[in-house]
Amino acid sequence: MNSFYSLSIDKIEKNTAQSVVLTLGYEAKLAKKFSFRAGQYLTVRHHSEGEDLRRCYSICSIEGGPSLQIGIKKVEGGAFSSFANEKLKVGDRLEVMPPSGKFTLKSTSVARHVLAVAAGSGITPIISHIERILLEELNSNVTLIYANKTPSSIMFRERIEDLKNLYLKRFSVVHVLSSTPQDIELFSGRINADKLRGIVTSWGQNKSIDNVLLCGPEDMVHSLRDEFFELGVPHEKILYELFSTEKRKNMQPVKGKLTTLSEVAVTIILDGVTHKLEMNGGDTILSAALENSLDAPFSCQGGICSSCRCKIIEGSGEMEVNHALEDYEVQDGYALSCQLRPTTNKITITYDEGH
Repeated sequence: MNSFYSLSIDKIEKNTAQSVVLTLGYEAKLAKKFSFRAGQYLTVRHHSEGEDLRRCYSICSIEGGPSLQIGIKKVEGGAFSSFANEKLKVGDRLEVMPPSGKFTLKSTSVARHVLAVAAGSGITPIISHIERILLEELNSNVTLIYANKTPSSIMFRERIEDLKNLYLKRFSVVHVLSSTPQDIELFSGRINADKLRGIVTSWGQNKSIDNVLLCGPEDMVHSLRDEFFELGVPHEKILYELFSTEKRKNMQPVKGKLTTLSEVAVTIILDGVTHKLEMNGGDTILSAALENSLDAPFSCQGGICSSCRCKIIEGSGEMEVNHALEDYEVQDGYALSCQLRPTTNKITITYDEGH
């Protein structure tokens, strides 16, 4: 199972008024552990007022490049995002888990058109994808549709412009602004399925779409994913990542969906050690582990990332939410422990095979 490592903050760049880009440094012996693919994220742990905060932030540096960077946008009420934007200093250290995540796109030597749609800080994994494709796939083209409120809130604005100038014939950008009227009505307002169709069919001139990358709020991503499918893009060619929100962490179980048992005997295998404990059947495996002081892996607690991935080796359970695992993984017994509630009186899970 992956552990946390102490990484130094070598550089802090103010990206917008509400966001920063952190460059993280690590010892040479950790280079292999912190190698990453475009689209992956880092889990950051921070202790604040007795609380163990864990957050996922997408890597925004180019795959295979010399630096490891994450972009952090300040959100209202965000305990760690506020801390990162207001108090972190060069020379401070962060506890960071090695890269994870499956929002990755295989490289190809075949020419293709990749259409990426991002909203706000959803650009952080997208920018890494764009740079890799433009640099490595010399015959491929990329179109970016980027939704923000105002021009001043656009993350990586200069970087995007530099890429557009450098790859003038292969990289196109459409900025959609919800709070700033633009000359072309199609590019004003919130991006939705209708607006997407309008951009793709008129401005895009019906150019073929070989792969789609989506990153943003859940409602937007799901509606655009369905619209791309209606436009003829196969599901397997649509790759998406969702924002993790505080609201999702406090969701209650869907009534009638999950079996609730009064008491369950649970066995948890973690770092080669077997722990046996009793838990309320209505609780999640992760909450039971944490209540018993086990250092189980987790981050978003909303079924979005895969930090808490485990494998059921005895008994059964059901997940309320799952945006991280494929159907074949679930069939093979893998689960997200933050969403996993037992459906048998005995259950054994292991974190050691989950990663």
